[in-house]
Amino acid sequence: MIDGAGAEASRIALLDFITQYRVEHDVEDVYLMGFSQGAIMATVAAATEPAKVQGAVVLSGRFPKEFQPGIVTADELAKTALWVGHGTDDEKLPIHHGRATQALLVAVGAPLTYREYPAGHAITPEMQSDAHRWLTETMGARLRENGVRPA
Repeated sequence: MIDGAGAEASRIALLDFITQYRVEHDVEDVYLMGFSQGAIMATVAAATEPAKVQGAVVLSGRFPKEFQPGIVTADELAKTALWVGHGTDDEKLPIHHGRATQALLVAVGAPLTYREYPAGHAITPEMQSDAHRWLTETMGARLRENGVRPA
């Protein structure tokens, strides 16, 4: 695990990358996907800078306490969709981390889909399928909101 200063540096680097990528590629919507530490960064980026992240797929992560004061309001989070999946037998980040992340995100009003799986610290085919389905539906809905008909 990285320490608080390292995590903040990673968060800033990720958000800077997103800003640069959006400009260079003329992209409006950005969705993040992460596993373990990548999940931590995806969740933190989405919950603290939702204007830059329209959604995140979070697999076997957690939400570090040092970032909780930076979570924005429910109104700001309203258009940032989150899907959180966690293995009930996760030995590296036990299930209580997934459940605590769920409780925190629900408490702050984030649009959230939460799933638990009979798995360890891994990405299973069922997780992949569920995440893919959610992402396809979420991105399609966002396109329709913006007047674009998904292919």
